[in-house]
Amino acid sequence: MPLKILLSEASSTSARQTLYALGRLGHTIDVCDFQRLCLGRFSRYVRAFYRCPPFSTAPRAYVEFIEERLRREHYDVFFPVHDQVFLLARCRQRFAGKVGLALPDFAAIEQLQSKAAFARLMATLELPQPRTTVLDDPQALRGIDDYPCYVKLDYSTAGQGVWPVEDRAGMQRLMESLP
Repeated sequence: MPLKILLSEASSTSARQTLYALGRLGHTIDVCDFQRLCLGRFSRYVRAFYRCPPFSTAPRAYVEFIEERLRREHYDVFFPVHDQVFLLARCRQRFAGKVGLALPDFAAIEQLQSKAAFARLMATLELPQPRTTVLDDPQALRGIDDYPCYVKLDYSTAGQGVWPVEDRAGMQRLMESLP
């Protein structure tokens, strides 16, 4: 049975993959995005595009926009495709009874989003992971002497907040560039 689905964004490759997976099954898909010319807007699987506030810089306005969209039109599922999952898990109770929204509680999402918490979870579950050192103070980077390595902010994406470091000189340059 085809569903009517609203995607939380249309700019990421995650959104594109979701569009193709769900669109091929015959579902009706609408998308929201703050970028007028986003990756998924012109997909043959998209019925309608709605320009929304950016969730990262205007989270309250984004959630209010989604609530208004759900008031104006019935959807079977609101599908958080990418980083919006963190915000939407935080306020998922606002959508209860209005639309299908498959999200775990915020604590579970936070455990996966935080690189430090995820590393601890992997260790607890005894699952393999790259050698990881969690530092509480950026100044502790001075003590790192195992290169090459990656320095990562606890909450970040590969495009922002993750730096490859080849040697001590690279670490020094990184430390000088951090706020």
